[in-house]
Amino acid sequence: QNGIVYLHADGWLQAFDRDSYVGLQTEINTRKAQIQLWQEQKKKLPSDTGEPQRRQLDAEIATAQGQIAALQERIPTCFIWRTVSDCPLTLILADDMLFAGGEGRVAAYETATGTEVWAASVEGRAYGLAAAGGALFVSTDLGRIIGFATARSARAWSPCDLDDEEPADAPEDAPCVDRIQAPVAGERLELLPGEFLRRGGR
Repeated sequence: QNGIVYLHADGWLQAFDRDSYVGLQTEINTRKAQIQLWQEQKKKLPSDTGEPQRRQLDAEIATAQGQIAALQERIPTCFIWRTVSDCPLTLILADDMLFAGGEGRVAAYETATGTEVWAASVEGRAYGLAAAGGALFVSTDLGRIIGFATARSARAWSPCDLDDEEPADAPEDAPCVDRIQAPVAGERLELLPGEFLRRGGR
């Protein structure tokens, strides 16, 4: 999303500017390769090579090492935000929300700031996440499938509208369930056999 990458590492959920990071890392690698070349040239110098030539190579290496250190100091600026997170198993992006699954837990974060908007408990490890129609669907390693209202939706998706007309993308045999109006962010919606979404307990 606009060159922004989201990742979970060492207990931190992070967003960083991929293009800036790649650019800095490329410059660092270029200078490291040049240093290696100069070091090889220095090793191959004949024993009777004058000291000025050796000092020149040493100076070139020292300059490049200083440039590498300066570039490495700029790498933290590529990170837009980072926040502690205990949901390292999977991540998905949906509009301006980032959803993360973990051990017995799922959480929603704002992509702009990394602020946790809501979190909820699930049974098992939340390995499968999918967002559609204003809802987050979570599948766990215990075979559970649970739907949650997202923080950006007016309601969770239902195959029936108020006038009882089915949407165009609903299966022909889709059962009609009551419209779920204005669910709270993170509200749990049980997915039952033969149904789409039905309001359940938290």
